[in-house]
Amino acid sequence: MTRKKSSRSNVEEHFKELMRNPEFRAEYALLDLADSLAEQIRTRRECKNLSQIDLANLLGTKQSQISRLENPLYARYSLLTLAKIADALDCKLDVKLIPGRSEKSIPSKRRA
Repeated sequence: MTRKKSSRSNVEEHFKELMRNPEFRAEYALLDLADSLAEQIRTRRECKNLSQIDLANLLGTKQSQISRLENPLYARYSLLTLAKIADALDCKLDVKLIPGRSEKSIPSKRRA
C-alpha cells in the first residue's frame, strides 16, 4: 500500500521547486522585504502612539500615503522616503547588501 504525502509536504515541495526559478525567487524576496518594512513601520508608529494621520503630518504627506506604506504588498519604497520615516519615528535606517546563499563573501576594498 502506497502512503500519500501530506498536503503540507506537497506544498513544501512545490515551494522548493518554485524557489529554483531565479525570477520567482527575486519576486518572493522583494515581497518578503516589503512585508517586513510595512510591519516595521506600523509597529514602530504604534509604539510611538502615533496614528497614521500623526505620522503623515510629521512627514508632510497624507494619511493615505502612510496606509500605502504600511501595506505589505506595497514594494515601491524609496531610500529618501524610508530615511524620512526613520527620522520621524526616531529610528536609524540600516540598508545592507548581503551575499546570497550561493555566493561567497566579497572582500571589501578599502581606499587608502
